[in-house]
Amino acid sequence: MPAVNFYPRFADQVESGQKRQTIRLRQFHPGATLHLLTGQRTAWCQRLGVGTVTRCRPVVVDFYNYVPRIVIDDVALSVKQMEAFARADGFPDLDSFMDFFSDHYELPLAAWVTEWDLAEQTEETAA
Repeated sequence: MPAVNFYPRFADQVESGQKRQTIRLRQFHPGATLHLLTGQRTAWCQRLGVGTVTRCRPVVVDFYNYVPRIVIDDVALSVKQMEAFARADGFPDLDSFMDFFSDHYELPLAAWVTEWDLAEQTEETAA
């Protein structure tokens, strides 16, 4: 069962279920169980939840003539769709999304956007 680590800035959104997608270099398959963590491999590691992958699609994040561009399944998103995508990924707006990916990756970034449903909390998953 794969573990997915999140920056602390996203932890509350992941734990609450507000953020249920992530962009990763690795492809996850629908039905896979994800252990959602922050601080992985540290003394302050915290489990944020357990999710079941519902969909994983190829995504490209880039600038085209200095304009943000997000392409999912070979379809370029409109500005309105990119704004919604950025918010779904835990960012307040498209500019902060693009700043983050520009700072952390070499663009163009070809990766996978993975979406999940949170598993019901039980005593076993909460521990």
